[in-house]
Amino acid sequence: ASTTSNGRPNLNIESYFLNLGKKSVNIQPHGSFKFVLMHAKDYTGAGVYLVHSCSYKNKKCTHGEAARIARGPLVSHGLEALTLGGGRITRHHLRKSQKAGLISIFGYSRSMGRCADCNKKACDFIAKAYPDYVVRWSNAGYLESDEYHIKDWVKCSA
Repeated sequence: ASTTSNGRPNLNIESYFLNLGKKSVNIQPHGSFKFVLMHAKDYTGAGVYLVHSCSYKNKKCTHGEAARIARGPLVSHGLEALTLGGGRITRHHLRKSQKAGLISIFGYSRSMGRCADCNKKACDFIAKAYPDYVVRWSNAGYLESDEYHIKDWVKCSA
């Protein structure tokens, strides 16, 4: 079997997620934060999309930093990782009076440019990972506060 530059064996996508306990959607438990949508593939060409966010505690985290943090473990296990774009996510907690929490995906990354379908794709993956939440997306907005002014939300399909 081939190995990476650090001597680890190259993993296929399935092994990376199953054997190492990795998740394809890694977002923060609450708050507003930047995210990136990535596509990772292994030596066989099999691939998977990933959604990775900055920590809500790190308000200065850039889309580039979120991509770098997500890319590190992938590359160290022999996987390729391409960052497609990014935006913002706001995750509102479940409330006892509501049946579901709310996750909003919107905006874009100034440093990476606008990715036409990144927010929609991220929304679909997050909706599958968080079935107890209402998940919606829009390409409008940029700032954290813009969430409350967006009118063209689209609900995701799980």
